[in-house]
Amino acid sequence: MARSFNHKVPPRHFEVENLVLLKVHPIILDPRGKFTPNYERPYVVKKVLPSSALILIEMDGHELSKPINIDVVKKYFS
Repeated sequence: MARSFNHKVPPRHFEVENLVLLKVHPIILDPRGKFTPNYERPYVVKKVLPSSALILIEMDGHELSKPINIDVVKKYFS
């Protein structure tokens, strides 16, 4: 089963200096309902960890406190 899943899911490769969008996990109900954004502003990849995690920094240089899993980001094309 895992082999079949991995065959259909393309590998995701990120490099340093890539721009990515971070998925929003709403904890509080937003009054916009279904029109709330699914992803946050673009971040820059500072470091790619071997355990399929990324260290991200904001555009102004502030680093996020925890590593982020590759599953919750997508590439940002400007």
